[in-house]
Amino acid sequence: MKRVKLLTFFLFCSFYLPVEAHSGKARFHIIIDTDGAADDLRAICMLLGSLEVETLAITSCEGALTPVGATQKVTALLHHFYNEEIPVGTGRALNIAPPAWRGQSEQISWGDAKDIAPIGITATDLIIQTLEETGDKIIIFCFGTLTNLNDVLMSKSELKEKIDRVIWYNSSANPLRGVNYEADPASAHSILASGIRVDIVSGEDKHEIVIDGAYLDMISSVGNIYSKKIVETHSTGVLKSVVEARHLKMFDDLAVVYLFAPELFTSAGINKTSVINSLTDADSAKRAKEIAVEVLSANKPN
Repeated sequence: MKRVKLLTFFLFCSFYLPVEAHSGKARFHIIIDTDGAADDLRAICMLLGSLEVETLAITSCEGALTPVGATQKVTALLHHFYNEEIPVGTGRALNIAPPAWRGQSEQISWGDAKDIAPIGITATDLIIQTLEETGDKIIIFCFGTLTNLNDVLMSKSELKEKIDRVIWYNSSANPLRGVNYEADPASAHSILASGIRVDIVSGEDKHEIVIDGAYLDMISSVGNIYSKKIVETHSTGVLKSVVEARHLKMFDDLAVVYLFAPELFTSAGINKTSVINSLTDADSAKRAKEIAVEVLSANKPN
């Protein structure tokens, strides 16, 4: 008799009591464009791990690494996470001088790249294909130059209607400066004048966030595959001494924080469709770290 009453109670709960659970459908459908820097690694881990995000494609651009080098890193990371179903495309080389941190970026282990077939599709073709085949409007995260996106719109300008917005990390927008801009200023000006909504995120101000041991401890406490990859790469090898010297900052990963917590940022218009967003104050910077950890915590199953 007791078992019957318990069963009746659980059935009542199932049908009549509200249940807080994830719907299973992502809120954000995204394409990631990366130049393969350490902050890109952190940002990509956050996005891949989030239940709120569906990553449709990842493309590489010139910057911390060459496009080919960044593609190799991304492919190795997807292999490490068993996410090989996410397509990867390689951007075109800009033939510019490499940044001072390229050697450091090349030494960071994103995963084991052995026996991984080379990527044949270009970034432009992959973005076009993804925009054309996806019913939902797409957010494009740009963690480097705006080269690939500009190449897409130069080829098929009508596809801008499929883009919800671009979230671009760049250190300054008024005036425009910083490595992500200076590597390809022509593409930046073209996209900013295109009429697409561009949310520029800047972290190079008085509220900058240092990636230090305490922050890595916060990430380590999450204990899933995404947090483990961040901690592993930042506490060993070439990044260990950089973290200990407090020279590493939250940059591209701050753009992910912006997606989930735009209220932490103060916005200023650049033109009718472009806005730069910077952390409001020291409390917002502190909260940004907590949001980053929360995004990593609400992850897909290991």
